[in-house]
Amino acid sequence: LRFSAGGGLLTSYLLIFQFSSEIPWLHIVAATIKGSARPMLGLLVALALVLFMYAATATFVYSGLSLAFSDFWRASTAMALMALGVEGPELLCHNNSCLQQVFPYLFYWSFILVVWLLLLNCIIAIINVAYAVAKAEEQYVSQGMVAVQE
Repeated sequence: LRFSAGGGLLTSYLLIFQFSSEIPWLHIVAATIKGSARPMLGLLVALALVLFMYAATATFVYSGLSLAFSDFWRASTAMALMALGVEGPELLCHNNSCLQQVFPYLFYWSFILVVWLLLLNCIIAIINVAYAVAKAEEQYVSQGMVAVQE
């Protein structure tokens, strides 16, 4: 029932975009969402690639030190939790001697930095798409005003 309601809601959103040309501000929002779909897909692919690369590295390095990295599936889940900010570098090791080393903190903060840069890049791409849509809309309106004045 939940999935069918979600599918119906998504379909209604898509139908709103079909009639967006009649409402000027909705047309700009629809064009921005359509234009930013490609950067969002690129973001998801890049995040998945980074997550799996770090998970593979963590499985290789920390499989004997932490249960969370004993296999690739658990390591992928742990890296996703780290990306969401639920877990920190203490998840990498369960003993104090490991936590006193520098590598777990370098590993964690490099992962957070890469994820943060990817998200920042996506936000900039969406802003660029919105600016291009607004600029095209402005040129379209200004050309229509010139045609009306002549």
